[in-house]
Amino acid sequence: MDAIVSQSFWLHWHDGTRKRRYAPDYFVRLSDGGARVVDVRAEDEMDEATRETFDATKHACRAVRWEFE
Repeated sequence: MDAIVSQSFWLHWHDGTRKRRYAPDYFVRLSDGGARVVDVRAEDEMDEATRETFDATKHACRAVRWEFE
């Protein structure tokens, strides 16, 4: 890993009903030039809204070929 930054950017999207935004927990720049976005939540804190947000984050990461964890 070359760099780790916390909450370094915002994702903005529309969920079909309303505008949403979210700052992922960590952005990691990998030594091979790739990137990984990391969100941290305890399983017992994963409500439906959190799962939807993580799904949107995963989708955005795939679109730009970043890893999501």
